[in-house]
Amino acid sequence: MRYLMTALLLLTLQGLHAQKKIDSTETVITFAAGWSQHFKHELPGIAIEVNGKKPLKGKWYWHYGGGFQQYAKTDRKLGEFLASYDGSGILFPENETAPLQLQTAGIQLQTGLTYQLNKHLGWGAGLVGRYQGTSKPESYTVVNNGTVVIDPAYRIDSSPVQDWTYGGNLFITLGFSNQQWWIPGLKMLIQSDNKQNTLLHLQLHWDGLNPLRQK
Repeated sequence: MRYLMTALLLLTLQGLHAQKKIDSTETVITFAAGWSQHFKHELPGIAIEVNGKKPLKGKWYWHYGGGFQQYAKTDRKLGEFLASYDGSGILFPENETAPLQLQTAGIQLQTGLTYQLNKHLGWGAGLVGRYQGTSKPESYTVVNNGTVVIDPAYRIDSSPVQDWTYGGNLFITLGFSNQQWWIPGLKMLIQSDNKQNTLLHLQLHWDGLNPLRQK
Protein backbone atom coordinates (compact mmCIF):
# COMPACT_ATOMS: atom_id res chain seq x y z
CA MET A 1 0.00 0.00 0.00
CA ARG A 2 2.86 2.36 0.82
CA TYR A 3 4.43 1.81 -2.61
CA LEU A 4 1.07 2.39 -4.31
CA MET A 5 0.59 5.72 -2.50
CA THR A 6 4.13 6.77 -3.45
CA ALA A 7 3.49 5.92 -7.10
CA LEU A 8 0.21 7.88 -7.10
CA LEU A 9 1.94 10.90 -5.56
CA LEU A 10 4.68 10.82 -8.20
CA LEU A 11 2.12 10.54 -10.99
CA THR A 12 0.16 13.47 -9.54
CA LEU A 13 3.26 15.68 -9.36
CA GLN A 14 4.18 14.73 -12.92
CA GLY A 15 0.67 15.61 -14.07
CA LEU A 16 0.84 19.00 -12.39
CA HIS A 17 4.09 19.88 -14.17
CA ALA A 18 2.64 18.70 -17.48
CA GLN A 19 -0.41 20.97 -17.35
CA LYS A 20 -0.88 23.58 -20.03
CA LYS A 21 0.41 27.08 -19.34
CA ILE A 22 -2.10 29.72 -18.34
CA ASP A 23 -3.44 31.76 -21.20
CA SER A 24 -2.22 35.36 -20.69
CA THR A 25 -5.80 36.61 -21.15
CA GLU A 26 -7.26 34.46 -18.37
CA THR A 27 -8.43 35.79 -15.03
CA VAL A 28 -6.49 34.08 -12.25
CA ILE A 29 -7.08 33.80 -8.52
CA THR A 30 -4.68 35.14 -5.90
CA PHE A 31 -4.76 34.17 -2.24
CA ALA A 32 -2.93 35.70 0.74
CA ALA A 33 -2.94 34.87 4.46
CA GLY A 34 -0.72 35.84 7.37
CA TRP A 35 0.16 38.22 10.20
CA SER A 36 -1.44 41.65 10.56
CA GLN A 37 -1.20 44.62 12.93
CA HIS A 38 -3.99 47.09 13.71
CA PHE A 39 -2.18 50.29 14.72
CA LYS A 40 -5.14 52.36 15.93
CA HIS A 41 -6.39 49.62 18.26
CA GLU A 42 -2.85 48.36 19.03
CA LEU A 43 -3.87 44.76 18.33
CA PRO A 44 -2.05 41.92 16.53
CA GLY A 45 -3.94 39.45 14.39
CA ILE A 46 -4.35 37.70 11.06
CA ALA A 47 -5.52 38.79 7.61
CA ILE A 48 -6.87 36.67 4.75
CA GLU A 49 -7.81 37.82 1.26
CA VAL A 50 -8.84 36.37 -2.09
CA ASN A 51 -8.73 38.36 -5.34
CA GLY A 52 -9.41 37.88 -9.00
CA LYS A 53 -6.67 39.25 -11.26
CA LYS A 54 -7.58 40.12 -14.85
CA PRO A 55 -5.01 41.19 -17.48
CA LEU A 56 -5.54 44.65 -18.98
CA LYS A 57 -2.69 45.90 -21.18
CA GLY A 58 0.98 45.09 -21.05
CA LYS A 59 1.93 44.30 -17.46
CA TRP A 60 -1.13 45.95 -15.92
CA TYR A 61 -3.86 43.93 -14.19
CA TRP A 62 -7.20 44.78 -12.62
CA HIS A 63 -7.66 43.05 -9.26
CA TYR A 64 -10.90 42.72 -7.28
CA GLY A 65 -12.00 40.66 -4.31
CA GLY A 66 -12.43 40.64 -0.57
CA GLY A 67 -10.67 40.14 2.72
CA PHE A 68 -11.11 39.41 6.42
CA GLN A 69 -9.09 40.45 9.47
CA GLN A 70 -9.25 39.28 13.09
CA TYR A 71 -7.31 40.94 15.94
CA ALA A 72 -7.19 40.08 19.64
CA LYS A 73 -5.23 40.47 22.86
CA THR A 74 -5.75 40.61 26.62
CA ASP A 75 -5.86 44.07 28.20
CA ARG A 76 -2.92 44.93 30.49
CA LYS A 77 -4.40 47.79 32.50
CA LEU A 78 -5.77 45.58 35.29
CA GLY A 79 -2.42 43.86 35.71
CA GLU A 80 -0.62 47.21 35.75
CA PHE A 81 -3.06 48.47 38.40
CA LEU A 82 -2.45 45.45 40.63
CA ALA A 83 1.32 45.62 40.05
CA SER A 84 1.34 49.26 41.17
CA TYR A 85 -0.58 48.48 44.38
CA ASP A 86 1.46 50.01 47.20
CA GLY A 87 0.05 47.98 50.10
CA SER A 88 -1.87 50.94 51.57
CA GLY A 89 -5.08 48.92 51.75
CA ILE A 90 -6.33 45.36 51.80
CA LEU A 91 -6.69 43.74 48.41
CA PHE A 92 -10.28 42.49 48.08
CA PRO A 93 -9.86 38.68 48.31
CA GLU A 94 -12.95 37.86 46.24
CA ASN A 95 -12.28 40.27 43.42
CA GLU A 96 -13.73 38.69 40.28
CA THR A 97 -12.66 41.35 37.82
CA ALA A 98 -10.91 39.68 34.89
CA PRO A 99 -8.82 41.42 32.23
CA LEU A 100 -10.80 42.64 29.23
CA GLN A 101 -10.48 40.54 26.10
CA LEU A 102 -9.99 43.10 23.34
CA GLN A 103 -11.05 42.01 19.86
CA THR A 104 -11.52 43.70 16.51
CA ALA A 105 -12.71 42.11 13.27
CA GLY A 106 -13.18 43.52 9.80
CA ILE A 107 -14.49 42.40 6.43
CA GLN A 108 -13.92 44.30 3.21
CA LEU A 109 -14.33 44.52 -0.54
CA GLN A 110 -11.48 45.90 -2.64
CA THR A 111 -10.47 46.73 -6.19
CA GLY A 112 -7.47 48.33 -7.86
CA LEU A 113 -4.56 47.99 -10.26
CA THR A 114 -1.51 45.72 -10.14
CA TYR A 115 1.69 46.17 -12.13
CA GLN A 116 3.35 42.77 -12.57
CA LEU A 117 6.96 43.41 -13.58
CA ASN A 118 7.62 39.65 -13.83
CA LYS A 119 6.76 36.45 -11.97
CA HIS A 120 8.91 37.52 -9.05
CA LEU A 121 7.94 41.15 -8.47
CA GLY A 122 4.71 43.11 -8.56
CA TRP A 123 3.13 46.10 -6.85
CA GLY A 124 -0.16 47.91 -6.84
CA ALA A 125 -2.76 50.09 -5.17
CA GLY A 126 -6.45 49.81 -4.52
CA LEU A 127 -9.65 51.20 -3.03
CA VAL A 128 -11.34 49.54 -0.06
CA GLY A 129 -14.80 49.51 1.48
CA ARG A 130 -14.71 47.93 4.95
CA TYR A 131 -16.97 47.12 7.91
CA GLN A 132 -15.28 46.88 11.30
CA GLY A 133 -16.62 45.71 14.64
CA THR A 134 -14.74 45.83 17.93
CA SER A 135 -15.13 45.05 21.62
CA LYS A 136 -12.45 47.60 22.55
CA PRO A 137 -13.97 50.74 24.14
CA GLU A 138 -12.84 54.08 22.78
CA SER A 139 -11.84 55.08 26.32
CA TYR A 140 -11.61 53.05 29.53
CA THR A 141 -9.68 52.96 32.80
CA VAL A 142 -9.23 50.73 35.85
CA VAL A 143 -10.49 52.32 39.08
CA ASN A 144 -10.66 51.29 42.73
CA ASN A 145 -14.28 50.78 43.76
CA GLY A 146 -13.31 50.06 47.36
CA THR A 147 -12.56 52.30 50.33
CA VAL A 148 -11.08 50.18 53.12
CA VAL A 149 -10.29 47.34 50.70
CA ILE A 150 -8.81 47.52 47.20
CA ASP A 151 -11.47 46.41 44.70
CA PRO A 152 -10.35 47.24 41.13
CA ALA A 153 -12.90 47.40 38.32
CA TYR A 154 -13.11 48.70 34.77
CA ARG A 155 -14.80 52.01 34.03
CA ILE A 156 -15.96 52.30 30.43
CA ASP A 157 -15.93 55.98 29.45
CA SER A 158 -17.10 55.47 25.85
CA SER A 159 -18.56 52.40 24.18
CA PRO A 160 -16.99 50.41 21.34
CA VAL A 161 -17.65 51.79 17.87
CA GLN A 162 -18.76 49.74 14.84
CA ASP A 163 -17.91 51.45 11.57
CA TRP A 164 -18.37 51.42 7.83
CA THR A 165 -15.19 52.89 6.38
CA TYR A 166 -13.57 53.59 3.03
CA GLY A 167 -9.90 53.96 2.18
CA GLY A 168 -7.04 52.60 0.15
CA ASN A 169 -4.01 50.36 0.24
CA LEU A 170 -0.56 49.90 -1.26
CA PHE A 171 1.19 46.54 -1.63
CA ILE A 172 4.18 44.72 -3.05
CA THR A 173 4.47 41.00 -3.89
CA LEU A 174 7.56 38.81 -4.20
CA GLY A 175 7.32 35.47 -6.02
CA PHE A 176 9.67 32.56 -5.28
CA SER A 177 8.95 30.12 -8.11
CA ASN A 178 9.01 29.72 -11.88
CA GLN A 179 5.86 27.60 -11.93
CA GLN A 180 3.46 28.47 -14.74
CA TRP A 181 0.14 28.13 -12.96
CA TRP A 182 0.86 29.07 -9.38
CA ILE A 183 3.58 31.21 -7.81
CA PRO A 184 4.14 31.11 -4.03
CA GLY A 185 5.66 34.16 -2.40
CA LEU A 186 5.25 36.99 0.10
CA LYS A 187 2.97 40.02 0.15
CA MET A 188 3.35 43.19 2.21
CA LEU A 189 0.41 45.59 2.34
CA ILE A 190 -0.40 48.80 4.20
CA GLN A 191 -3.95 50.11 4.38
CA SER A 192 -5.62 53.17 5.86
CA ASP A 193 -9.16 54.57 5.89
CA ASN A 194 -11.22 57.64 6.74
CA LYS A 195 -11.54 56.59 10.42
CA GLN A 196 -7.74 56.46 10.95
CA ASN A 197 -7.63 52.65 10.99
CA THR A 198 -4.16 51.72 9.72
CA LEU A 199 -3.40 48.06 9.01
CA LEU A 200 -0.13 46.38 8.07
CA HIS A 201 -0.12 42.84 6.59
CA LEU A 202 2.80 40.49 6.03
CA GLN A 203 1.39 37.43 4.30
CA LEU A 204 2.16 34.26 2.40
CA HIS A 205 0.89 34.82 -1.12
CA TRP A 206 -0.13 32.52 -3.99
CA ASP A 207 -0.57 34.07 -7.44
CA GLY A 208 -2.25 32.34 -10.35
CA LEU A 209 -4.41 29.69 -8.71
CA ASN A 210 -6.86 29.38 -11.60
CA PRO A 211 -9.66 26.84 -11.05
CA LEU A 212 -10.67 27.19 -14.75
CA ARG A 213 -7.25 26.50 -16.21
CA GLN A 214 -7.15 24.05 -19.12
CA LYS A 215 -5.57 20.67 -18.57
